[in-house]
Amino acid sequence: MSKLRVGINGFGRIGRVLFREGFEKFDIVGINSLDSIEGDAHLLKYDSAHGVFPAEVSSEGHNLIVNGKKIRTFPGNAPRTLSLAFSPDGNKLLSGGGDRLIRIWDVSSGRETKSLSGYTKVIKSLAFNKQGTILASALSDKEGNNIRTWDIVSGKDPGTLLAPLIQVESITYTQDGATIAAGGTALDNKSIALWNAQTNKLGTLLQADENSVRNITFSPDGKRIASATTDSILQIWDVAQKKVVQQLRGHRRTINNVKFSPDGKMLASAS
Repeated sequence: MSKLRVGINGFGRIGRVLFREGFEKFDIVGINSLDSIEGDAHLLKYDSAHGVFPAEVSSEGHNLIVNGKKIRTFPGNAPRTLSLAFSPDGNKLLSGGGDRLIRIWDVSSGRETKSLSGYTKVIKSLAFNKQGTILASALSDKEGNNIRTWDIVSGKDPGTLLAPLIQVESITYTQDGATIAAGGTALDNKSIALWNAQTNKLGTLLQADENSVRNITFSPDGKRIASATTDSILQIWDVAQKKVVQQLRGHRRTINNVKFSPDGKMLASAS
């Protein structure tokens, strides 16, 4: 079975530890870093806390080379890159962040091929539909214009989703591409919103607790949503019943990310 393809957003201490632990387990195909490639290579090899990385590490052009494998590095969106998304075929990497642009990168060459503009706020989340033709992007806009969808093939902006959220932190598609979900902050605590991806029509609203939703993800079958909140609680939602069916505790800080395993039997979260 082929390894899971992974891109690392940010190559500070946490990004380098993830690289060390995941190099043999995953196919790491890209790294977003604003630092020099020479500095990244040195810090990966020699870590003051974790010691010397037992691999041959060097750099060439925009490539980090580890045990002979070339891994593209991308300069990202200055001053910060807040979101990344691979196209389903793995050939494109998109980044969004503080420069209010979506940058489209060719993974094989590491070159930026296009940018999508027109944003007045920072871009916090990106998600592709199943076909890789439509990209949804999320930003914070108190007027409710929080989500824009782009036709990646033509570069046209096909629509805006009016989210009943004053701030959107995370967006995601179901695996079949039929539904878009967004999580964030809402005045009425209805912090998760779902749309029909074909019509862009707003459907279900899920009422979370008083805390904001930082990240959401669908289960592979699309029947459940896992939401991570600022009060360190994971909530598992039954989409059809529109209610929380399980709460998971154990984090002591805000949960920033959550993902289902491919078979939907496990859930990973990070704070």
